Amino acid sequence: MRVLILLLIIFSHTAFSQIFTESFSYPENSHLDAFGWKEHSGGGFNPIQIAKGTSFNAVSFGNVASLSGSGQDVHQSFSPIDRGSVYVSFLVNVSEASSEGEYFLHLGPEELGTNFRGRVFVKNNGDHIQFGISKSSNNPVYADQKFEVNKTYQLILKYTFLSTSGKDDLVDLFILVQATETEPASYTRANSDENDAPNIGSVALRQGSSSKAASVTIDEIKVATNWEDASSLEKKESVEIQLANSLYGFKGSCEKTSVFEGLITGYSKQKEINLWTLDGDHIRFSKDKINWSNQISFTGNNNQYFSNFYVQIDGADISSENETIEIVIDDAEANELYRLPVYIKYFSLRNDCSLPIAYTKELFMGDSVKVAGVISASAREFGDFNYLQDQTSGIRFQGDYGFQVGDSVSFYGILTQVYDEPMLHWDSLHTNLLFGQTSIEPKSIDLTDLENYKGELVKLEEADMNDDDFVYLPNTNETFRQNGRSGTMRIWSSTSIDGHQKPEDDFALTGVVGQFRDQLQIYPRRSSDISEIGTIPTDQLNISKEYTFDLATWNLEWFGSPGNGPEDDDLQLQNALKTMQRIDADVYILEEITDLTQFSSLVSQLGDYSGTCSNAVSGGGDPALAQRVCIVYKNETVNLSEVKTLLSRTPVIADYPDTFERFWASGRYPALFTVDVNIDNVKRRLHILGIHARANRSGDEKDLVYEMRKKDIEVLKDSLDQYYPNNAIIMAGDYNDDVDETVVSGLSLSTYAPFTSDSQNWKVLTKDLSEKGHKTYIGYDNVIDHITISNELFADVIEDGTQIQLPFVTIDNYPSTTSDHLPVLSRFMLNDVLTASEETDSLVVFPNPTTGQLSILMPENEKVEVELLNALGKTLLSTSGTKNDIERKLSKKLERQPVGQYLLKLFIGNTVKTYKLVRQ
Repeated sequence: MRVLILLLIIFSHTAFSQIFTESFSYPENSHLDAFGWKEHSGGGFNPIQIAKGTSFNAVSFGNVASLSGSGQDVHQSFSPIDRGSVYVSFLVNVSEASSEGEYFLHLGPEELGTNFRGRVFVKNNGDHIQFGISKSSNNPVYADQKFEVNKTYQLILKYTFLSTSGKDDLVDLFILVQATETEPASYTRANSDENDAPNIGSVALRQGSSSKAASVTIDEIKVATNWEDASSLEKKESVEIQLANSLYGFKGSCEKTSVFEGLITGYSKQKEINLWTLDGDHIRFSKDKINWSNQISFTGNNNQYFSNFYVQIDGADISSENETIEIVIDDAEANELYRLPVYIKYFSLRNDCSLPIAYTKELFMGDSVKVAGVISASAREFGDFNYLQDQTSGIRFQGDYGFQVGDSVSFYGILTQVYDEPMLHWDSLHTNLLFGQTSIEPKSIDLTDLENYKGELVKLEEADMNDDDFVYLPNTNETFRQNGRSGTMRIWSSTSIDGHQKPEDDFALTGVVGQFRDQLQIYPRRSSDISEIGTIPTDQLNISKEYTFDLATWNLEWFGSPGNGPEDDDLQLQNALKTMQRIDADVYILEEITDLTQFSSLVSQLGDYSGTCSNAVSGGGDPALAQRVCIVYKNETVNLSEVKTLLSRTPVIADYPDTFERFWASGRYPALFTVDVNIDNVKRRLHILGIHARANRSGDEKDLVYEMRKKDIEVLKDSLDQYYPNNAIIMAGDYNDDVDETVVSGLSLSTYAPFTSDSQNWKVLTKDLSEKGHKTYIGYDNVIDHITISNELFADVIEDGTQIQLPFVTIDNYPSTTSDHLPVLSRFMLNDVLTASEETDSLVVFPNPTTGQLSILMPENEKVEVELLNALGKTLLSTSGTKNDIERKLSKKLERQPVGQYLLKLFIGNTVKTYKLVRQ
């Protein structure tokens, strides 16, 4: 009895204190992400591989993880710890390191994100290396000791929670030449005055940036809550089976077996072990899925076992609904090494050998199955996927097979997932069949019932939009309410719902219940699935573009960059061409232009246009990764006089929030395009400033990036005010922030407050769009693409002439084929500047165009003379008076005139200002 109690105590202690272990006992040259390690960076490039084993103090260990150069970064999560201390032990062998140093292993919370904590660094120091540690930054504290390359050391990282200030947790690094059972007094401590971790629930392997990445191997990772369990390198004899503890088979007259993959892993001194079961002939085993028997044997490799096997279940003659079997591992003398109980459930197939859809979702990923039912939504609605439902449930299946809503079909599919939603891919070994058409009606449900109708067509009455501003955007989520509860609808770009104005009142919503990770969503299939839906807005300005100067700004998401942005660069070019031809602007300011050859092709295909790009790009610019600001202009109306990079020679700012090398997105400075414009015989010089400000970040750098952009904008505003005080300036581009408030969570003041607060000298034309709830960045709730003008252009603004364009209405799958931003267009009625003085500069006439009513911004008691002429030069009104007199007489006269263009002259003393007015 005492032995049993002792064993229970030991087991309990180990289970509590040892959180995670990894010996990398996987096949050589295999990739680590195939064995439960999740990639969080690198895009699959240079995946971490399994290499031959290492030794430490003459003790040989199994295979190792090999990190070499930049590339894939991976992590493993475990039960999170948020108190006491966490010890992470591992063996490391460094073959190469840079003198700058780089971190190769770190910890993080269970949901890793970008909250990297306990970063372990290595750097080259002459003929030796040094290890270092940081809490959360890239500024490590290095140990004084120097160590040898190509030699294995045991490193133990200790994270201690204090949690009294949010910046006081301790991070220590122990570097051992030989194992020790007790915690040494000597260690290297990181700077603790950095952000604490909310918990420690993951360990990550990092391959670093290309110029600094080290070449290292890592083995025997152990995470524990005490030194003893973390530091111990003892190899214990243990063999186990990795196999789902719940399997299934199929009953009925159809011949269908099920096959499941298992894995034997462990360390044993036995040269051979056996796997078997006593539970009948309907359970068989194989190592190759060809030869099946009741027992199979395995041979170890240096006492390491890592072998796949397969279990086949034939349930045709089984009468019960379920059973439990036991799979056993023993040695040559029948000494039992491991026993695994396995539960088996048996599904009944229909007479046509199809499986009810509700049961289909219980199968394992990769299993093949036949389903039958009615199409509730097809690829005609959703582009490349469909939904099929029967009496039990509904399921998504991939591909376009010409099906339409109401078709009765049978479908052979291989079960997989997309963002945790069960989905079938066509099993091409079989033929899908269409049996005819039938009607399918949605089931009327409440939001509380969604869980019971996954994959099925439903209808929800008396819903209302949480945000009824603007229009539906493609491939975005919208929140709605029903009976006080919130739900989500997904607007797919192929449904022709996008572009429609949202219902302002209660509406009925029909759609399929889809799933994205742990969230259930309604997928409406067409605009008629949303009752009370609005129309697609059209341009209400009835002004010919021959009279107006039109400027658009557009972020063309990594235009022409292979591997970034839209996959098909040529399709992106054609969609950009189509959009720009429809907008027909005089000037386009484009951001994120990468490939200059592709840009030249775009300009040449536009027709009578020219274009050029700024040379300023972030960090000097790898050509394949550079993002440029460019101008495209109509030759008939615009002449480019000068291109200039602003702020590139700004002296170092001592209080810049980070290193000054990161000023203005690390070198993506504003581009000043000076142009001479000739519109309807009105000539003006404009200074058009194209900007692409620093983008936002999440995680640790969120507030830092905000402060950097804030400082960038302050410097730009001061420079413009100082060096261009009397120039007509248009500042257009991707501001990466809204202007009525910031997009950065937890903060309110926009980084463009210097401009919005100086209303006497600057006006953000797009600010009204923000306040109306419009959006330019698809998937987000703000306008971040803006157009700002200086006061020299206040009188030239057309009321309601700044609008977000909706190219996705005519371009299929716009977010994935063209851009994640929407273009913004501003229109101006440019006026002659005949004379200029302090007296007349303050005169502003608005609105323009007008239905007749006019207002004049001028001193109340100042007397002014006016002349109103028609397009033929005939004087319609000549009078004088104060502000109120003039406004009344002008408005009365204009209201009686036909639609057309008029000339208004205002005289004060010996000075005159002339305006072109458009009567709508």
